[in-house]
Amino acid sequence: MSSVATSAVTRPLLHSEETCQPRESQSSSYYPAPETAPVQDDDTLSQSSFTTSAAEPSPLLSQSTFQTERSQQLLQAIHELSSSGVSHEIDLPQLVIVGDQSSGKSSLLQSLTDIPFPVAESLCTRFATRIISRRSPSQEEITKISIQENGAGGMFDFRRPDGYKERYKNFNPVCSNITGEDFRRFVEEAAELMGVPKLGASPQAPPSAKKNSIFPRTRNFSRDVLVIEISGPDRSPFQIVDVPGLFHTALGMVETTDIAVVTDMVSHFMKMERSIIVCVANGVSELANQIVFQQVLSVGHDPKGARTVRVITKCDASQHVDQIIRLAQNETKPLSHGWFVVRNRTPAEVRDGIGSDERHKREQAFFSEQPWIQLPENRRGSRALKLYLANLLCKRIEEVFPTLAKEIKERKESTEHQLAKLGQSRKNPRQRRTFLTSLSQQIHAISREVIDGRYDQVFDKKDLKLRMLVRQANDEFSDEMEMGHYVPFSDIQQTGPERLNNQTRFNLAKQAGGIKDNEVRGTAALPFNEYVEMDPDGATLLYQSLTTMNECQGSSFEELRLADYKRENTDSQQRRPFGQAAASRKPSGFDRPATTEPANTETEIYYWIQAAIEDNRGTELPGTLNPYILPKLFKEQSRYWGEIAEEHFGYVCKLTESYAEGILDLSCIDEFVVRQLRGVIETANKSAKARGLARLREIVQDVASSTLQTSDQTFQEKVSQARLRRFEAALRRYKARTPKVAVGMIALNSATDVEVDPNVVLLNLRDTESIFREIHISNEENLQYEIHDTLKAYYELELKKFVENINKQVVERYLDDEDGPVLFFSPAYVGLLNDEEVKDLAKEDDAAVVEREKAEASLERLVRAERIVEGYI
Repeated sequence: MSSVATSAVTRPLLHSEETCQPRESQSSSYYPAPETAPVQDDDTLSQSSFTTSAAEPSPLLSQSTFQTERSQQLLQAIHELSSSGVSHEIDLPQLVIVGDQSSGKSSLLQSLTDIPFPVAESLCTRFATRIISRRSPSQEEITKISIQENGAGGMFDFRRPDGYKERYKNFNPVCSNITGEDFRRFVEEAAELMGVPKLGASPQAPPSAKKNSIFPRTRNFSRDVLVIEISGPDRSPFQIVDVPGLFHTALGMVETTDIAVVTDMVSHFMKMERSIIVCVANGVSELANQIVFQQVLSVGHDPKGARTVRVITKCDASQHVDQIIRLAQNETKPLSHGWFVVRNRTPAEVRDGIGSDERHKREQAFFSEQPWIQLPENRRGSRALKLYLANLLCKRIEEVFPTLAKEIKERKESTEHQLAKLGQSRKNPRQRRTFLTSLSQQIHAISREVIDGRYDQVFDKKDLKLRMLVRQANDEFSDEMEMGHYVPFSDIQQTGPERLNNQTRFNLAKQAGGIKDNEVRGTAALPFNEYVEMDPDGATLLYQSLTTMNECQGSSFEELRLADYKRENTDSQQRRPFGQAAASRKPSGFDRPATTEPANTETEIYYWIQAAIEDNRGTELPGTLNPYILPKLFKEQSRYWGEIAEEHFGYVCKLTESYAEGILDLSCIDEFVVRQLRGVIETANKSAKARGLARLREIVQDVASSTLQTSDQTFQEKVSQARLRRFEAALRRYKARTPKVAVGMIALNSATDVEVDPNVVLLNLRDTESIFREIHISNEENLQYEIHDTLKAYYELELKKFVENINKQVVERYLDDEDGPVLFFSPAYVGLLNDEEVKDLAKEDDAAVVEREKAEASLERLVRAERIVEGYI
């Protein structure tokens, strides 16, 4: 054991002892003692002064709420929680005293705790100090000192010397009736163990410090906490944390780095929402210029002052008494906890080593005179402040203690989950393989549940509900395929557009100005500008002809319209299709456009069919069907199916790849392992996607090359239903065009003077020619209708079959592929890897090792804290 560690352990205490036995000063082997002279601070004292007699016990706070047994139990629980180190994870209620350098904090701490803190010491507070006072049945006052490791990060998060944990553990001096010299010795030993300069020593950079390092260049401050526990029969329950004073400027031995480190350290304690901030201001200096107020207000640690108690020290030496009185009256700008005024010991009183009672009497006498008597008595003096702080701390502890157990439990579960994701240490091949096997088993099980539509493990993560997302994509694919035709089919449920005979068309065109009175249809040499079509609502539409009368002499209007259509669509490959299945369509990833049907005419498909008939005439008789036309038309109507299907499959692949990465992030927090596995996932996804695309293209090829065959009975039913609807439409047209027919006194068909059933049609057998013309308009048009209805019936059946085949044979096989991105990472996969491959995937980087060690230490503290809280509930 080192000399420092040995000197820190005292022998058993005897009731007759009044002070700690002096110990021979021994240098530490951890860090060399800095050989620099003490530097004076702003106070008038040039060196440190201590009380040389035993510390007088603080009088009992008779009005303190800590006098009840329950309040003392809660205070003890908070102390035990703090000692357990759980304050790294849980914000505990505590008093934190903050102020600028030379603000009188050390002197105020002496008054509040009756511990002989060194005062007027250059940079004496180089680390946070937690003081715990409690009453005990012992007849002696016992002081215990230890170092508590602080896990908080920040600018002051420097590397400690090797073996510091064991040295901290062995540093636990215990003595009775501590004196100033004892206290100084313990503080110096603690500073040496923490690697910071001793009291009164100038800052000095350790040999290992490097310029521009990510750690502070100097090691003048430590993030760890010196814990001082004092118990005795006359002690009042109390706790407070002292932190280093804030600097104004970098002067002398104080460097810019020191200012930043101390500010960060103070900020760490102040920002804890359960902390009560005791803000100490020096009454000698201008209050508005003191940094501590900027930290509390400007930085935003407590902008409303809800948990800040303000204290003005050195009131007896102040030149701003009137300003102090106005502030302390708390009237100009009322604060939640107001102001307190205290008197520090004078340099002479420090040298004389006056006791606690005498100090209190002099302070009380000072504040009993004008102008201080203008302030309430409970706002004057250190004892009034101590009573207020004790009551405030007790109230805060009672408020938050019931929630601590729940918070500790939640943090414990979160840390356990973090460790579970990190897995066990992976230093050898067996540990690495075990880690990968466990991780793969977890991910594979979750993925299988997700594919089956069970989301217990990812309930609140919509982007990981893969089955739901794929179902939505399949629905969108089905909707889009409904618009995937080359030309829209006609809605034969409607009566359809008027089919005008040649004479009617000629008359309408003439009325519209397209034909002059002296022109004869089919003989004029001038350009024929316009002709007429009727839309379904009966409105007259004028079309610009692309032909001339010279080219179309003797042609009917129907023939002119067909000629125009064929000219517009000479190159069928360049024709702009209807719907979303455009030839220039590109996969849109996650942003899929809405499916809409563009405006088109009902007769468009019939001109397309007529053009196909004209272009594919064979040996068939007039008015009969060339058997090769239907396969050609079906192939053109389904030409965009493959493109839409590939886009859909690509979208599913993106969803799946996103899921695979998301479930990996959810299950493993080791960034190195995640990066390595993402590369493997990408490779597996490429292979699975290639297999899926091959199956998809086989299906598309079957559609394009197969003979038109079906055994589905609904095909004949669809065709028959289409013929029936056309027959019904013909009867309605006949009824609308047939003059009134008198039967007795009743006029039928188009009669309006007698109410008749609109579905009743009276056929005039003397006018069978009119009936026949409505049913059988012409051989050509009837052939177009027959082709349309047959093609539409077959197309609908094949479309349904195609969508099902894509979803089942491509999408589902891709999802269920054991070598695909969702299910490939399994224990079976890990079992096939050799040791080198396992190492490449599962080796740990330094960051993961550090993270695991921190998580394990955190869990250990939380487990201890949980047991402590359970003991006080």
